[in-house]
Amino acid sequence: MRTDAIQSRATAAALPDGQLSPHDSLLLSQPISSPLPLSGGKFSTLLQNLGPENAVNLLVFAVTEHKILIHSLRPSVLTSVTEALVSMIFPFHWPCPYIPLCPLALADVLTAPCPFIVGIDSRYFDLYDPPPDVSCVDLDTNTISQHQKLGTSLDYSATYAVERVVIQGRPGEKRNIAWKILPKKPCKNLLNTLNNLYQQLAELSDRLTGFSISPLYLL
Repeated sequence: MRTDAIQSRATAAALPDGQLSPHDSLLLSQPISSPLPLSGGKFSTLLQNLGPENAVNLLVFAVTEHKILIHSLRPSVLTSVTEALVSMIFPFHWPCPYIPLCPLALADVLTAPCPFIVGIDSRYFDLYDPPPDVSCVDLDTNTISQHQKLGTSLDYSATYAVERVVIQGRPGEKRNIAWKILPKKPCKNLLNTLNNLYQQLAELSDRLTGFSISPLYLL
């Protein structure tokens, strides 16, 4: 005991001003627990790049375990959107393969016979054709295209067609109604909320753009 007291006094004497001595008390506590998962994704980025309807479409694809291929020429946006998508299905957990930014050299993972969420550079389409039954989400053009399996022959040998069904994009193209499988009233409330948030983000973006451009008129 005497040795411990001597060591404590020596340590206290050696401590500079502002530091704790052995006689000071510390209160240790766990951080505040949040039911929401920690994520590096930004829901605002997802909403700005896809809009309300396609954001809900992407949610439907995730909860129904589609093969989802998200692509863009902007790596930061790509990873942010894929992270936001995985968090958006809370309280569910995505149990299948998930690669937020897949190198082009490893693009063979897209042939996996199971649902997945994969982010990849849009230059992938210059080199390969996406596999059938994959929902391709283009963040740069705000379109979702699906390569669907049209049918099988009588001997059940699989035959695929390269039919592209664009959910949202150019006028006159066939539109998918994936979000309409959701319950009508909750879906309407969700779309209204997302539309309001989308408009607020657009207004904020316009203001920031105006602030960045306005000094140019002073030159």
